[in-house]
Amino acid sequence: MAADALRFSSNNAYEALSYTDVFKTVNGQVTTNGTLTIWTPTTGKKFRVKAVYVDAVVDVILAASGTAGVYLQVFDDTTAILDVAAFTTTAAAGTSKSRMIDLRQGYVAAAADKSLKIGFNASITTGKVNLSVIAIGTEQ
Repeated sequence: MAADALRFSSNNAYEALSYTDVFKTVNGQVTTNGTLTIWTPTTGKKFRVKAVYVDAVVDVILAASGTAGVYLQVFDDTTAILDVAAFTTTAAAGTSKSRMIDLRQGYVAAAADKSLKIGFNASITTGKVNLSVIAIGTEQ
């Protein structure tokens, strides 16, 4: 391993650095129980996501069952890994949420060939949310 690929950590040991060389940008909508794919790695590889920026704006008033609200989440294929934002079950058009999540050395996909996605934790009966998402990381 090259010397510039190591750093001296706070616990007096060398640790390998993980470089960022993949930048994914996606704009789209999430409706009902759908998800939006952010990143599909090269065949046989896993994504290592190090940071995610999400800008979400309700386009059409939301309607969802229950009173607890719905959570916009990032998924490792079908498994939720990050909560991004909470919306009331009747969020009005124009309601917006933005968040930058720094995962430091990153989250590695549980299996190869799985996609990084974003969507809600529960079904939205009606409504649309416009999303702008940036994910950075690497493939391994």
